[in-house]
Amino acid sequence: MEKLQTLLKYPDDRMKFKGEYIAYVEDRIVAHSKRLREVLIEAKKYSDKPIIDKVEKEELLIV
Repeated sequence: MEKLQTLLKYPDDRMKFKGEYIAYVEDRIVAHSKRLREVLIEAKKYSDKPIIDKVEKEELLIV
């Protein structure tokens, strides 16, 4: 639930980083990269349990 709440708070941030992983700690972005490993290493400097999100390059609309 915490992950969903964080992601819903910052939809514009997600659009800035299409095709990348984003790490959130306490409602702020602490790392982003196309490489998950890089994001995890940087995020672990801030928290043992960062919220990690993968932003797709294109949005998928299911009708």
